[in-house]
Amino acid sequence: METDPNVAKRSRCTEVLLSIEREGERYRIQGDDLEVIGSKLRGKPQFSVFNSVIIPIIVATLTVFVTGTFQLVSWINSVRVQHAADIATAAMKTSERVISTIGQRQYATFTFLPSLRELIAPDAPTHPAMNGMPPTRPGASSALSWESQIPKTAIKAADDAGELRELELLLIKTRHDQYYDRLKQWNENIEQLLTDVDYTLDRPIFSDATGIPEGLHKGFATYFDLISGTDKNNRPTAIGGLDCTLSLTDELRRLGLNENSLKLRLVGINYCFIRLNALIDNAKTKRDWNDSLYDDVVERLSSIRTMASELHCYALHRVDYYENKKEEAILSPRTLVRWLNGRGGEARDHFSATTRLCSPYNRPT
Repeated sequence: METDPNVAKRSRCTEVLLSIEREGERYRIQGDDLEVIGSKLRGKPQFSVFNSVIIPIIVATLTVFVTGTFQLVSWINSVRVQHAADIATAAMKTSERVISTIGQRQYATFTFLPSLRELIAPDAPTHPAMNGMPPTRPGASSALSWESQIPKTAIKAADDAGELRELELLLIKTRHDQYYDRLKQWNENIEQLLTDVDYTLDRPIFSDATGIPEGLHKGFATYFDLISGTDKNNRPTAIGGLDCTLSLTDELRRLGLNENSLKLRLVGINYCFIRLNALIDNAKTKRDWNDSLYDDVVERLSSIRTMASELHCYALHRVDYYENKKEEAILSPRTLVRWLNGRGGEARDHFSATTRLCSPYNRPT
């Protein structure tokens, strides 16, 4: 017996009872199985592991990674900029202290010359350039410029009373004490000053140029020990062969020393001060005053002033180099390109430009 397929198909269908009501122009369909019909039409929902688990995990991971990367870059930039700012600030402070210390000793030596003449030969004629009292500079200490603060009426009264000579002797003693006080302070602080110059002005840029700080852990005593040293051919070595009347840059280059090291420049200036002080002490011991001694001291002071001017120029350019590093410390595509090309080129360009700009032959001063 054959069965009609349509009948069999209808027999397998679930019967649904619908109620349709008319309310004016609107129809309302009612039935208890409408939800079942909708689910049948939509089909059975399928659970997807990729959509429900993997994609949310990927999104969350990318969010954490991107947020963490931005925070890390921000922290690195902050640290790098602060480090660069600290280097620039320390370099500026050291530069100011070095130039101020050299200037104070130069001035104390210059104002000591009239007292030196009085101490060695009070009856000797005064050098023409020493007529009158040495001029005082703005900001000089009161111990060196007190004579400019004495009213003329007081000096006149002292002269009338026969006390002008006592004022002169007091001035001689003040300048004498001032000179040796500056000498004492210099000798006590030169090692620390050299250390500060080495760490704040020299090492960072030499690390950029070569990857190794110049003179790493080399004691400064090495340079002082060579003041009177000679090589196997009995030629002066290092600082001992320095001519204090010539350009310090040329002399360091001639002696095979690095003219870009501000530490070695300060060592050279200290050596010339030692030679100058030895000349003064020798004149005091022999009690020998003459115009050639004055001319020699003034020439040496002038040379030291030129050396200090060169050092100051080098230090200011060095500070500018470190100031520019604050901007370069920020991570960026430009920083990445610079890092790939290496930092040594910039440091070497700085050395070359500074040597040219700070040469006493090229500068207007």
